[in-house]
Amino acid sequence: MMRNQRRIFFLIISSVILILFLIYLFPDFWNGNSEYEWRVLWHGRKVRIIWVFGLWMAIICGLFFLGRGLERFSEKKSGWIFPSLLFGAGIISFLVFSQINRYGGYELLVKVFVADHNSYYVDALKYPEKSELIDAYQSRLLSLHTHSRTHPPLSVWIFSQINHWAKKSEILKGIYQGIVSEKVIKELERHFQVSLSQQAGGFWAGVLMLFCGGLALVLSYFILRRFYPPFFCYLAGLVVVSVPGYSLRAPVMDQVFAIFILVSALLVLSRAKWLYLKRIFAGIFLGIGVWMSPGVWSGLLLIFLLLFAENRAEKKPLKELFSPKEILGFFLLLLFLTGTIILISLWMDISYFEIFRLNRIGFHFNNQVGGRLKTWKWMLFNPYEYLFWLSVPLIWGFLLKIGKEIKSFREKREIGDYFFWAVVIFFLLLNFSGQLCYESPRLLWFFNYLAGASLASGFLPIMKNFHSQKWLVILGLASAQTCLFHLIY
Repeated sequence: MMRNQRRIFFLIISSVILILFLIYLFPDFWNGNSEYEWRVLWHGRKVRIIWVFGLWMAIICGLFFLGRGLERFSEKKSGWIFPSLLFGAGIISFLVFSQINRYGGYELLVKVFVADHNSYYVDALKYPEKSELIDAYQSRLLSLHTHSRTHPPLSVWIFSQINHWAKKSEILKGIYQGIVSEKVIKELERHFQVSLSQQAGGFWAGVLMLFCGGLALVLSYFILRRFYPPFFCYLAGLVVVSVPGYSLRAPVMDQVFAIFILVSALLVLSRAKWLYLKRIFAGIFLGIGVWMSPGVWSGLLLIFLLLFAENRAEKKPLKELFSPKEILGFFLLLLFLTGTIILISLWMDISYFEIFRLNRIGFHFNNQVGGRLKTWKWMLFNPYEYLFWLSVPLIWGFLLKIGKEIKSFREKREIGDYFFWAVVIFFLLLNFSGQLCYESPRLLWFFNYLAGASLASGFLPIMKNFHSQKWLVILGLASAQTCLFHLIY
């Protein structure tokens, strides 16, 4: 048995090293399918990989041993310690890995000003007033940039408000000037034609997005706690902040959208007290969220799948999911979801149905411009892309998990991990809907921790326990791929 474990572990390490070596030599090969190809530029600075990887591994090893010691000291009662550490690790991940980029940590700010990355900010500068913005959606949809076309105007309006606050507040501008050098401020003004106050607005918008990224880890941790032990949830969080899909895309508004999905899911799952009140708040959060991104509608599907997985894992009667109390709770959720959508529609002076229709036009237009014409190709490509951005080690975790689940079903005639299958079904349903398209790592940003934890659980049979130092090898391999991706994307 021990020999087989060593063989599997050696196979994982050797295959990961080999594939990373091939990525380095032939980066263009891994870009996309035949409908969407682009030239990979060496985006970062190769020398920095060495010290960034060393620094990150020092941080991640410290957090691993600290968490292991805290769990034993506190008798496995983690409370808020583990999620607090994960929040810090999430923020540090953005800052450390970004040092590989061409402009170092400043690239987190630069991305906010780039139309193809955060077009909400660019359109907020172009249409600073709400009436102008709504008119642009109704009359000049194609004048909006890539992501604004496919999302409701509330996302753009949030950037407009942040710019407005930054312009009025000397404190916000002062903090920005204290962090960013005068030389960089002048370069950004020259290159992007953004004034000091507009740069400060972009900076604070970036801070908001990164903060939501860290907060998403905390919310996901408490969701996962309903399915896995505390230290494993913490360990899985360390894995996720080390994979390319976490730090490379940031800052993006998908980090903000994630909050509305995860808060709603957590409110519904924590059903012990105040069930009706929690369902009401879940409906309100989802209502606000769908006015920012159509992807938030997937939160409803995720909630139902998580409830089902929890019910089956705890071997409760299935009829509990359809009890009068549960049905009334979901009626209130849908009622307040609808009410919130209507109220925001009245405030924005445009119907959500009209915005949804316009966003669909923008979605199809973006696909045509990008050459993404055959949906079936992307349905085949999405699982590969999403898993690849979750790191090659987690692809191995997925394969090991599948093998374990098949073995469990053959021996016991029952599913071993309902949460894992809820994750798989959620992804497949979204994929079959054709909505993920070519940006599944970014569009499913909120889902990374939940999926990553489930895939990491595939290593448990060969690790034997949560505290094995072999986990540091998995963390190291995932971090190496992240360093490489920052270098070439």
